[in-house]
Amino acid sequence: MDLPAAAPSDAGVLDVRQRILEAAIELFGTRGVAGTTTRAIAETAGVSLSLLLHHYISKETLAADCEDYVVRTILEEKLGGHSMAESAARLLGDPKLESRLRFITRQITDGSRSGARMFDRMVKETRAVIGKDVAGMRWKATSDPDTLAVVLTVYGMAPLLLADHLARHFGTAPYSAETLQHIGPVLLELYVNGIIEPVAGSETQPPWPDTPGQSGGGRHAR
Repeated sequence: MDLPAAAPSDAGVLDVRQRILEAAIELFGTRGVAGTTTRAIAETAGVSLSLLLHHYISKETLAADCEDYVVRTILEEKLGGHSMAESAARLLGDPKLESRLRFITRQITDGSRSGARMFDRMVKETRAVIGKDVAGMRWKATSDPDTLAVVLTVYGMAPLLLADHLARHFGTAPYSAETLQHIGPVLLELYVNGIIEPVAGSETQPPWPDTPGQSGGGRHAR
């Protein structure tokens, strides 16, 4: 869902929808979609239930708009098209960062169709940027960009799924900017430099076992 720049006549409508979205993201992230009532969302947003239902006829519709909004906010507004330093500053400076990360985590892990849709959306967004050189960074060649998109999505989700353990280890709050500041530089090193390389005189690609029941296929078999 897009929230375009508002004219004076419809600024109030967009403000109401924004408040509803932010309230829903907060509650969905802590209670899940199934555990959150529309009445609770209305109360948190400071609007009447009838006004909420005027804009969103169901929680599922609202959850879908929340997904679009969170993905757009993080991938496009905070990270898209900026240098690494600027992207990090924009992301860490977002006062709603914690609620957005909690929302993504809860959606991914709740076992619902909404969670599956959220994961597929993240894979799709990741695949869209693979191969596109942005802000002075160039992607290394890959034999399978589709699988790489899935792996990077899972890799990127790990700090969210293990947020409590990361926070405990670093003495920070879960999903906080402080936690991301601890792991961010090392994650960037992994993405840019990698952690393994072939030994001189060895195979170019590290060996990978064949799938049981197959022979000679290896990981790059088609």
